[in-house]
Amino acid sequence: MSIVISIVIVVIVTLYLIATTLRRPLRKSVRFTTVTCSECGNTPHRIHRTTIIRWLSTIIPLRMFGCLKCKRTFVRVKPLNEQIGAVS
Repeated sequence: MSIVISIVIVVIVTLYLIATTLRRPLRKSVRFTTVTCSECGNTPHRIHRTTIIRWLSTIIPLRMFGCLKCKRTFVRVKPLNEQIGAVS
């Protein structure tokens, strides 16, 4: 029983380290933080997040957008400079 608990703890710690390692490069990437529609180039508006996106947002801060012109929805990563209390 203690071996199973040890394995579960190791897996959780590993997933946490992978998530924190991926988080900063994603939030610095222009590709994942740009808020323009790739279909029509229009400026989209914020929409309510789905349940899956809400769960993923606990690890990587995500925002969901929708374009009024072409009706496309997409997800973008919240940039680092928009964090509350961030030092610029």
